[in-house]
Amino acid sequence: MDKAKFLGMNHGTASNRLKVKLLYQLAWQLGLTLCYRCGKGIDNADVFSIDHKQTWLNVDKKLFWDLNNVAFSHKKCNSAAASKEYQTSKTKCPKGHEYTESNTKINKDGWRRCRQCANNNAKEYIRKRRLNNKNYR
Repeated sequence: MDKAKFLGMNHGTASNRLKVKLLYQLAWQLGLTLCYRCGKGIDNADVFSIDHKQTWLNVDKKLFWDLNNVAFSHKKCNSAAASKEYQTSKTKCPKGHEYTESNTKINKDGWRRCRQCANNNAKEYIRKRRLNNKNYR
């Protein structure tokens, strides 16, 4: 019988899931199941992930392999941190405007917003309101 058919998933996927379960069990036995990012306990292997403390991509490939740069975290904490690092590495907004000090607003959640796009959106909103409502100033 085909491995994938028998396992109900690709053999490589199943092997990786088994490795994560094994690593989680060993981490649990050693008392290493506190999330590096939020400090809360990681309750099971389904939410357990390996995390790099310091970003390695486009910095130094040695950081990827450095075991002192590796910790455990919740998948959700790990992906949120990776997303924020990715977003903050961008130098332009989706419309192509530079993220400069004068053209960037930081919202209450810490995310950047392009002032030029925000102003353009506000002007477009007012224009549409005026077209649709004759009594609008």
